Amino acid sequence: MCVGFAVNRNRTTMRFKIVCILEMQTVYKFEISDGYSWRLSETTITPSSKSDLMTRMKPVYLDNTLHWLRNDGSIIAFNPETEQARLIPSRFRFDDNYMVIKPLFAANEDINRLTLISMAIKRISVYTLLQDSKWALAKRIKYISTDRREIIASDVVAYDGKCLVLRQMKKDDPHWRSVVHVYDMEANCWRGLGAICQYAIVYELYKITPSLFFVEEDDEKQKVVVASNHQHMYLTSVLGAIDTTNYGATYIFCQPLVSSRDSMSPGNEVNLFREPCYIFGSCSGLLLLYIGGLFVVNPLTKRFRLLDRSGSKLLPIIVGGDRNVAGTERAMCVGFTVNGNRTTKRFKIVCIHEMETVYAFEISDGYSWRLSETTITNSSKSDLTLRNDGSIIAFNPETEQARLIASIFHQKPEMKLFSAADDKLNRLTLISGTGEEITVYTLLENSKWTLARQIKNVSMKESELVCWNIVVYDGKNLVVREMKDRLKGVVHVYDMEVNSWGVIGSTTSWSTRVPDFYKFTPTLFFVEEDEQHKVVVAYNDQHVSYLTAIMGLVDTT
Repeated sequence: MCVGFAVNRNRTTMRFKIVCILEMQTVYKFEISDGYSWRLSETTITPSSKSDLMTRMKPVYLDNTLHWLRNDGSIIAFNPETEQARLIPSRFRFDDNYMVIKPLFAANEDINRLTLISMAIKRISVYTLLQDSKWALAKRIKYISTDRREIIASDVVAYDGKCLVLRQMKKDDPHWRSVVHVYDMEANCWRGLGAICQYAIVYELYKITPSLFFVEEDDEKQKVVVASNHQHMYLTSVLGAIDTTNYGATYIFCQPLVSSRDSMSPGNEVNLFREPCYIFGSCSGLLLLYIGGLFVVNPLTKRFRLLDRSGSKLLPIIVGGDRNVAGTERAMCVGFTVNGNRTTKRFKIVCIHEMETVYAFEISDGYSWRLSETTITNSSKSDLTLRNDGSIIAFNPETEQARLIASIFHQKPEMKLFSAADDKLNRLTLISGTGEEITVYTLLENSKWTLARQIKNVSMKESELVCWNIVVYDGKNLVVREMKDRLKGVVHVYDMEVNSWGVIGSTTSWSTRVPDFYKFTPTLFFVEEDEQHKVVVAYNDQHVSYLTAIMGLVDTT
């Protein structure tokens, strides 16, 4: 009860403060932390009279200020931002005609006032603190209808202006369970909430209002790292989409990016049967996918948003065009970016259209589609995405500036190629591989590929091997998928720091086609939707069940 926790009301800043109050005779001091360091505030407060802080009474955070209730009814108030402190000289006196049990110190969020709830034998009284520092009776509530002789303990444990929560423990319950009741302040009625905490005595209950916001660590030098791979095994995963129909993926799987030399356990898998799915991109913990509709999805929080695709001229061609064009190739025509400033939660979708030697770009911000005025005309014909001649088409979705990076790479027939980004160096990379060796190249500022590293390829038995592919690279890990004779996939990972191969799992597949693989790092952020432009998903839309199954692949439990 000596510790207060405050989160700044401007949620986009996502700042918090921890405040410990130190009580020394009649002097109160405050120790503060912002999550990185601790310090003793220069602010102190010395009340004229001695009164301890009320035991087992949580501080209340209201109006950017933490409040601690003292035994005499006065309140110590401290603002963690300004570090200003004051004594609120309030007093309370309970009705002597009733046996008072434990009071509750809380806040009425509807009227933005501190409240004090006292409970007697027949009723519960709610008091509100006025501006003159006096407690005024706001409401009396008739005690819930139960036989008091059966009750061992009873406490009001939560209040927010809308609901009041009461906890009771009965004598005859062999498991010593607490029964929780809630009083609806608007409907003026009690209802049961459930039984909790078997074989335990409950002292503290907290109201939790779920939120998608989180406090990011913005200084890598001060970041505290948890070393347990078991606890964080899903912080980075490999998400795979295998095209078994040549018309979109019907088989999706997810593997945690944690290697084990002898592990062959399968990851989470979803078979969509005859409903094709295109995963167009993975960025900042969000997925862009098409499954009967275009969706932005956060698999961690299980939230999704349906996008209006009716204005797109290129997307219908990509998802409904020639069946002889593999789904993997279709996905390469779509780019998905999330703004680096996550508090704004903006994204862009870019479809690139190739017409002989001219490239055009269609852009969407999730609400509308338009053809960019920017085009690129190259003197030579070469297919996407990393062009076959090694050159690169670059397009900035914010400025809509495009350019051709005239890099050249000569691919040999037996080489497997994969283009990616090295997140550590912030450089484009090109990985080429043969059965014996994998080579990593980095693109320099002069548009030339330079050799960065050579890796001995993972050992694969030729007698069992059907095919293999390089599927993920980020500068820390390189992932290779091996397809064996019974069409069983094995996913290998090479740790670039310890220079060793490991296995992250196996996949069941019915296709030898090159699958789409995406590195996926979960996040709590999501792209909010303008209510005026919101696209509503029908409650009985069958595609929602498929979305739910895909989101269920990322599970931290």
